[in-house]
Amino acid sequence: MVSEPPALPSGACDTKQYLNSQLFMGTVALVYSPLAPLVPVLAAVVFWISGVVYKYQLMFVFTTKVESGGVSFLGNRSCNVS
Repeated sequence: MVSEPPALPSGACDTKQYLNSQLFMGTVALVYSPLAPLVPVLAAVVFWISGVVYKYQLMFVFTTKVESGGVSFLGNRSCNVS
């Protein structure tokens, strides 16, 4: 029996969905680029806009599972330089 994968919590980033859409757009651009020279230019614009949108969503829309609370990777260590 095949079980269903667990559902993502609300606000979580579904990486597979965005990767599939980027791969599909890239494949369409590569297939149609020999037919119309304007397609790679438009595809580059679409990739640039989607990159800006996805970066904004990753920074401000999606919730992360682990939050550090502003603590740096090394913690609150002080360096003694002699």
